[in-house]
Amino acid sequence: MMLHSVVTISLGHISNNQADSSKNFSSVPKDKLQEFWTPFLLVHLGGPDTITAYALEDNDMWLRHLVVHGVHVGTALYIFIQAWENDPLMFIAIPILISGLVNYGGRTLALRSSSTQCLKDGLFSAPDPCSDFVKHVEKDHSFEGDRDHQDRLMEEGSSSSSVLSVMVLPQDGIDDQKDHRLVEAYFMFKRLEYLFVGFVLDYYERIGIYSIIRDKSAEDSFKLVAIELGFMYDTLYTKATVVCSRFGIVFRCISFFSSVSAVVVFSVMNLLFHRYPKIDIFLTYSLLAGAVFVEVYAIMVLFYSDWTRLWLIKCKKAQHNLVSKFFVDHLWRFTSPSHSVVSNKYQKRWSGSMLQFNLISYCLENTQHRCTGVQKLPYFGKWLEIYRYLTRVNVSADLRELIFNQLKKKGDKLIDINVSYVVLRNEFLAHRGDNALKIQQHLGDRFHWSITEVDFDQSLLIWHIATDV
Repeated sequence: MMLHSVVTISLGHISNNQADSSKNFSSVPKDKLQEFWTPFLLVHLGGPDTITAYALEDNDMWLRHLVVHGVHVGTALYIFIQAWENDPLMFIAIPILISGLVNYGGRTLALRSSSTQCLKDGLFSAPDPCSDFVKHVEKDHSFEGDRDHQDRLMEEGSSSSSVLSVMVLPQDGIDDQKDHRLVEAYFMFKRLEYLFVGFVLDYYERIGIYSIIRDKSAEDSFKLVAIELGFMYDTLYTKATVVCSRFGIVFRCISFFSSVSAVVVFSVMNLLFHRYPKIDIFLTYSLLAGAVFVEVYAIMVLFYSDWTRLWLIKCKKAQHNLVSKFFVDHLWRFTSPSHSVVSNKYQKRWSGSMLQFNLISYCLENTQHRCTGVQKLPYFGKWLEIYRYLTRVNVSADLRELIFNQLKKKGDKLIDINVSYVVLRNEFLAHRGDNALKIQQHLGDRFHWSITEVDFDQSLLIWHIATDV
């Protein structure tokens, strides 16, 4: 939001200077160079491909962002048209303006594509993208099980019809274990999308997902889920849905070559004509270098991303002509070692730790110590005060094993065709720790009251005190 305000103020300032110059019938080279900077505001306002939204609500409010973007683009075009004359600098600004429109428009399109309604519509309008990676078996479950079970599937809002395409196993031909895990994670991610928009997976789809996890170790399962959540994060918070499409790649190339051509032409023009102040020349080169750096960085991130690797796996498994096969094979060899290095060293899936907040220390020390100065600042002071009582704890292998075994036991129950998924799901969600007390029989009778006989917030506070003291 602060960036939008800065851009709005900058565009207004440039427009006012332009109006003053028109009234005085003066055309200063410095003013022309400042007008040349206008398209750069759109380039940098488009932001990097790695972040578009800071909250899910930003995606659903994409129309508001579209209006704001429209005002910025309209103002930039107005300044550009008003400043237009037979000046080489204005011709150089054209490719920068194109790059800015591509980056800015790509961000708005990414917000729209990640909105809840668009995700929901896309699940039913697009074909199953996993069909290129996995074997499918057509099953008609209209005569399987009892009639009550079929009625429950309809009531639960199943994401499939009576004839289901069920995953059996990934197809042969994926030799590398990391590539195999990537395909499995993508399959699970495409099913996770149904849950995210409020649908429920039916029995056979749950079987397909559970068959992937069932025979894996806790370590492999955590790696698999980390990749799956990475796909989800890219879809919701980045431009992945846009830049990984065919049109996105074409527009990325246009934006890159536009920025590079502007740098080259401006450098040549600056060597031939020395009519601008040195400080303005330095700022212009900084803006041009920043624009090119953003483009190169975006291409490198895309090149070594999971989405590109997934696309290469798909191409390797499909039939190609000699030209495309030659291109894919060489790109596969070039990215295989690099992808492995990037995945291991620079693309850490998660921190391997979790934050813990000590409510007792926060409440007691908050009443005893009142720091002045920074902590009195609005918002920031409160955040800093809370951050003091946050600690980061590593998630050990034993803890991961414990979590995995508990979820696996629940998964065994969820695939039982004779049990209602909704009833079982509600039962699992209602667990507040009483299940753990049942396992420890000597504790169950003594402390069962602390979970079932008090409200949830009181139970949480009781056990927080018990475990902390």
